[in-house]
Amino acid sequence: MPKTRKSEHLLSGKILCPVCGTPMVSTITSIKRKDGTIRNNHYYQCGLYNNTKTCKPNLVNKEIVDAQAKQFLFDFSKDPKLQELILNKLNKSIDSTAENEIIVRVKKEIKTLEVKIDNGYTLLLEIDSKDQISKDRVKSMIISLEEKVNKYRNTITEAQDKIFIMKNESKIASDISKILSNLESYFSDAPYEKQKNVLDYLIKSITVHNDLDIKKRSIISGITLQFSSEEVSQFNFDTLNNVWFTCGRVHP
Repeated sequence: MPKTRKSEHLLSGKILCPVCGTPMVSTITSIKRKDGTIRNNHYYQCGLYNNTKTCKPNLVNKEIVDAQAKQFLFDFSKDPKLQELILNKLNKSIDSTAENEIIVRVKKEIKTLEVKIDNGYTLLLEIDSKDQISKDRVKSMIISLEEKVNKYRNTITEAQDKIFIMKNESKIASDISKILSNLESYFSDAPYEKQKNVLDYLIKSITVHNDLDIKKRSIISGITLQFSSEEVSQFNFDTLNNVWFTCGRVHP
C-alpha cells in the first residue's frame, strides 16, 4: 500500500482525481529488489482516499505527468502575449492608492474618536459618585466609541494586508516575467520551491484521463490556467504545439 511522504512533487494539489475531482497528493511506494536495494516509485494519489479512504488511490505516475506539465510550461512561455499579460498584471497590482486613502481617512477618524473617549473618561471623574445613571450612560458611550475604534483598526489592518499582498504578487509577477524569457533553462537549475512558484502562478489545476491503465491515466487531459477566459483568448495557438484553449482551459 502506498504511503504519503514529504517529497518534491511539483504537481501536488494541482492534479484533480479523475474519479472524484479532489486534488491529488504526493505518495511514494518502496519496493525491495532481490539484491536488497530499495526502489522508490513516485506517484500522485487521490487526496480524498489519502484522508478518508472513501475513494480509490487512482495513482498517477509522477515522472510521466510532470514531464508533460513542464513541456507545456516551456511551450507556453514562448507566447509573447503571456509576457505582455504578466507585465500588465504587474502594473495593475502595484496600485494601492485606494487602500492608502482608506488608511489615511480611518486614522483621522480614530484620532477624533480617541479625543471623545478621553473626554468621556474626564467626564466620569466629574460626575457625582451618587449619580449612577449618568455614569452608566457615559460608560456606555465610551464602550461604543472604543468598539468603533477597534473596527476602524481592523479596517486599517485589512487595507495593510491588501497592500502587502499586492506588493508580494507584484514581486512574484516581476520574477516570473524575468524567468519566462528562458524558462526551460531556468527549470534545469532552479530549486523545487522556485519551480513550484512558477507553476502555481500559471496553472490552477490539471485533469488526467480516467483509465484503469496507470500510464494512460497519467496523461494530461486538460489544464486550467490562472487567467480569465478573456485573457486566455489572447494567447497564440501556434506556439503551443496543437494545444488549444477554451473557456479558461487548455486541452492537449
